[in-house]
Amino acid sequence: MNVQHVSLDLSKKFSTKPTIYVGRGDVGGTTIAASFTDSGLPISLDGMDVTLTLPLGEMPCVIDGDTASCTLGESLVPEGAEHAHYTIIDGERVYTTQRLRIVTLEGATQ
Repeated sequence: MNVQHVSLDLSKKFSTKPTIYVGRGDVGGTTIAASFTDSGLPISLDGMDVTLTLPLGEMPCVIDGDTASCTLGESLVPEGAEHAHYTIIDGERVYTTQRLRIVTLEGATQ
């Protein structure tokens, strides 16, 4: 399976936008395994809910330790989803991460 790892910060002060590549026709999709920091310091996801927010909607993530994972199928990602981000919910508090870019690559036969 295609697993891509990314670390994102809640402070949003980083000027670079991490890029994830999703290939059209990939069987099983692409799994994004995300870890999070707050001003560079790791945060614990214990007891939190995490979703990946895309232009076409939100995807709930599976939390394993301090990593939140979700699997994207090509139909969920329009080409060049420039403003995808994660939403972390801790009780009544809601946080969003710096933005990430998701690029959809055409299949070899297209």
